[in-house]
Amino acid sequence: MKKICLVLLFVFSITVLAACGQNGAHDAVMVYCGAGMAKPFKEIEEAFKEKTGHPIEVVYVNAVQAQTQINTTGKGDYFVAGAKNELEPIKDKVAESRDLVKHIPVVGVQKGNPKDIREFADLEKEGVGLVIGDPEATPIGKIAMAIFKENGIDDKVNILSKTTTAPQMAIILENKQADAVIVWKENIDPEKMSIADIAGMDKYIKVVPLAKLTSAGDGPAVKELDEFLRSQEAKEIWMKFGYELAEGVD
Repeated sequence: MKKICLVLLFVFSITVLAACGQNGAHDAVMVYCGAGMAKPFKEIEEAFKEKTGHPIEVVYVNAVQAQTQINTTGKGDYFVAGAKNELEPIKDKVAESRDLVKHIPVVGVQKGNPKDIREFADLEKEGVGLVIGDPEATPIGKIAMAIFKENGIDDKVNILSKTTTAPQMAIILENKQADAVIVWKENIDPEKMSIADIAGMDKYIKVVPLAKLTSAGDGPAVKELDEFLRSQEAKEIWMKFGYELAEGVD
């Protein structure tokens, strides 16, 4: 009888643990987020957990990596993409989406702009080496190539290398291994580098969408994250890192 009771107790314990694990899964949210937005979203992650008690499992990757994981694994609740067109390759995995904030590209230069880069044509000057994002993998890389082509300098600029994420470019610029980078505004640390004031950059502004995936769970955390990202607290975090609210941008 004692053995039977012990067996029943063991089975009951395993069942309870399994149930807790399942319930715990509903209390977490899985988010794919563009690596270039890691700084603001990590702060959002911490604020959300503090306010709701729900943790967020965030996968910081470039656009192609996120698209591949979403398409192959069929897992995840949300995708915070660097631009709206990055949802196109996973459109059958997106249940709905809405705009979050403007994603503002800039030409980053070494502190004080020693190469005196004032316009797009200056990017082709002798002695100016650029680093850009991989146009096959990142929205910011696609923007760089569009800038070069639309300004007639695509075959004249000296591209030193292409990176898979925007933060990598900021590190390269900070270490003075490049004269200029085309990167997102939030990746520029004004204490260590500068932004070249170039007319015409506004046309390349994109919008960061929040895409709810078809694989999203139905637990409270998923809904509460959507609500939190609509809050003034979340908006202020985005703006703290140089983003602007997305109203009126395509």
